[in-house]
Amino acid sequence: MVGLLGLVVLLLVEFRGGDGAPTSASAVADSVPLDDHSDVDGCAALEWDESGLLQRKGGHAAGVLLQDGGKANASDEKATAVGHTKSGSGCGRFGKASSLLREGTERLDAGDIEKYVTPLVIPPVMRREKANRKLNKYSISARKFKQQILPGGIWNSSVWGIVESLSQDYNATTVFGYGPTDDPEPNCKSLQGCKGPGIAPAPNSQFNYPGYTVENTRNHKTLVDWHNDLVKDPWSCDFSHPAGEACEYIRHILSIDQSLHWANPAGIPCASGRSTDCRPADVRDPRLASEYTGPVPMVVHVHGAHVHSNSDGYPEAWWLPAASDVDGFARAGALVNRFDRRTNRRHGVASFRYRNDQPSTTLWFHDHTLGMTRNNVYAGMAA
Repeated sequence: MVGLLGLVVLLLVEFRGGDGAPTSASAVADSVPLDDHSDVDGCAALEWDESGLLQRKGGHAAGVLLQDGGKANASDEKATAVGHTKSGSGCGRFGKASSLLREGTERLDAGDIEKYVTPLVIPPVMRREKANRKLNKYSISARKFKQQILPGGIWNSSVWGIVESLSQDYNATTVFGYGPTDDPEPNCKSLQGCKGPGIAPAPNSQFNYPGYTVENTRNHKTLVDWHNDLVKDPWSCDFSHPAGEACEYIRHILSIDQSLHWANPAGIPCASGRSTDCRPADVRDPRLASEYTGPVPMVVHVHGAHVHSNSDGYPEAWWLPAASDVDGFARAGALVNRFDRRTNRRHGVASFRYRNDQPSTTLWFHDHTLGMTRNNVYAGMAA
């Protein structure tokens, strides 16, 4: 199991109309009720015209983002956000929840950011907890921290041998990322240009986005304890006895749409009768108009690995952090501990075993939570 060598810049880009003007924010942020005759997908009230734009039907307007044409159009201040791609179309019931952007988030124009001026991260090897002839053991946590992703900070230094100085100086970006559970909070203060404590990449800590490489030998088994440490201060929280503000859960840094087929830790009634991992039973449930603000579920999948079902990271096998205030939420998904070996014996932790009997190669691991894999990976939970 080896981490992917790669880097994706996290950008929050403003939607712009065909004339270059910013699209009305309410086309993304506001929502409208569906017609009584709307189908369960919320698409019956909308139809395509010959120009490829979605038009009003039954008295409701549709804001349209044409991803394949690079255009955006909002036909009314109150609109349902709709995505149209070359592979088809999808109707989001609530524009606010359908957008990845959190309300109040600062938006950057990607065209203004200098490109190909910062070093490409080549992740070093992740530190093992222990190793012997039979087994490699890792303890890896997902935590929230800041990292200098865009030009600025430590990258505005001649020590990297790339540029004497950059003309832009962006602040660090908040990310979710992986690192050894025992490692301290990243602190780049020893690096020239560091904007302050608590920022990665840093020589004192392996917490980084993308995650470091988990390096193993073929046919040498690996055990990984995957920790969901997405709480306010994971470096101060005693996860064996979580209490106090440090151990309180944090909400996602991106918007989470509750109207999808997804993990549903809040337990909004399901169409299938299940309590989690489902589509909502009633698309008119007023709670669906708001984004999910509860604790962040996670589960890790090693892409391409030969592995038993209990350690494959099924989308429905997610778990919440062992936070001090998770009462009222489902702590785990429908497939946790449902196979031939108990993987989640403690709250907030899953122990996955990897055989490593596939041919030697480069694989990557990433979050795999039902209905929000895109959110967690975009936030940084990938390696």
